[in-house]
Amino acid sequence: MVGEAHQLENLLDDLKDGQPERYYDYVHETYGRVFRSGSVQALETFRDLLRQVLAIDNERSILLFAERFFPLLPHEARQKIFDAFLIEPVPTFLRR
Repeated sequence: MVGEAHQLENLLDDLKDGQPERYYDYVHETYGRVFRSGSVQALETFRDLLRQVLAIDNERSILLFAERFFPLLPHEARQKIFDAFLIEPVPTFLRR
């Protein structure tokens, strides 16, 4: 358990440094099927992860997250998430 927590911390550090590939591999392995289901759980999980990535405020990590995981969601789920984020505050890197 401690080893897993340490490994996840390292992956999160990579995410913060703009090198999210290993973390996104972990996310894909853990949540890929859930995202594809389009369930309420899928939408909530996707939004929670996206909010965490947006909070890190690393442009590369944000773009790679959207590029990799948004297409996994069914069309209706993508539309709901896109609509919800249109009303939320704009990430810092987009304000430049």
